[in-house]
Amino acid sequence: MPSLSPNQLNHNEITDRENSINTTEQKTQHLSRLQNEIGSKVLSLVNFESKHKDIVESSFNKARQNKEKLPGKNNERRNFAYLSRLDRMVEKYGNKAEQKIWEASAENVVMDYEDIPEAYWKQQEQILRDNGQGRKLSEYEKEILAEDLIDKQRQSITSWTNYLGDKNCPYP
Repeated sequence: MPSLSPNQLNHNEITDRENSINTTEQKTQHLSRLQNEIGSKVLSLVNFESKHKDIVESSFNKARQNKEKLPGKNNERRNFAYLSRLDRMVEKYGNKAEQKIWEASAENVVMDYEDIPEAYWKQQEQILRDNGQGRKLSEYEKEILAEDLIDKQRQSITSWTNYLGDKNCPYP
């Protein structure tokens, strides 16, 4: 048996490294699939697929054309196809695509002034009464409170985005 120089790898070492790489890739793919399954269930809870029918349906049709296996019930399968498509985009185009997707998604989640429920304003007026100021909120005060509420919502979404986007995040 010929002796190997320290700079040469034997066949077994190469095979071991290839197997290790394949196992890591499989684990990463499995983890990504689990994340998409969980995400698709969450998106189904908020009827994401009906609010964004065009892009979700497009992703779903592409997945069916490619004969991909999609887990879950109908709406979950549609959302899973959409999330898988986003994953492939991020894989292909890198962090810039991921950042743009997160930013656009976050803005879609942030509440508009018109969407603030009347119950919120009543609660704020109740707080005023509890503090000895029995009066209605002015439009100016409502605008300030709404800006603060929307700003806090953006901060919370950014915080979650940073947490879930961290590669060391314990999230599945």
